[in-house]
Amino acid sequence: DDVAITGIAYDSRKVARGDLFFALPGEKTDGAQFAAQAATNGAAAIVSASTIDVALPLIVVDNPRRVMAEVSHRFYGHPDRTIDLVGVVGTNGKSTVAAGLQIVWETAGVKSGLFGTLNYRWGDYSEPASRTTPEAPDLDRLLSRMRNDGVKCAVMEVSSHAVTLDRVWGLRYKGGIFTNITRDHLDFH
Repeated sequence: DDVAITGIAYDSRKVARGDLFFALPGEKTDGAQFAAQAATNGAAAIVSASTIDVALPLIVVDNPRRVMAEVSHRFYGHPDRTIDLVGVVGTNGKSTVAAGLQIVWETAGVKSGLFGTLNYRWGDYSEPASRTTPEAPDLDRLLSRMRNDGVKCAVMEVSSHAVTLDRVWGLRYKGGIFTNITRDHLDFH
């Protein structure tokens, strides 16, 4: 049956009525454990890597994070296709390079945005960063708002964790900047 989806959530505590809840497998905890809470909070359906006993439509997929990214891009109207997006990757220097690029664009009169370690910002809007590179639904929500506010270019610090965890899966970048690589995060990679 058709199910109306009004939002995307990956944190069961933040599920709103009508959200498609993605039960993401984690390093220590599996999001499937929180499916019942998501249902109680109003989730319309659940996407998971495993079968869950819940009284909601369930979609079982091999890689929920990639599917979440693809669904998010479509849900928000592919904002990365109308904003020239540049990613900055590397162990050190991402913040400096990203901030510098945004300054160059703004000085040239190009309305631009920034996803950085400290905040996500454009124009007069700024919010504290939850992480260097947000999850796909958060990225697409913010890119969609940027698009609606007339932003033409955005620069994003892309952490190595974000690449590995598919947070930026499927985004269309106009350019990329690689700063360097050192031994950081060897425990994760």
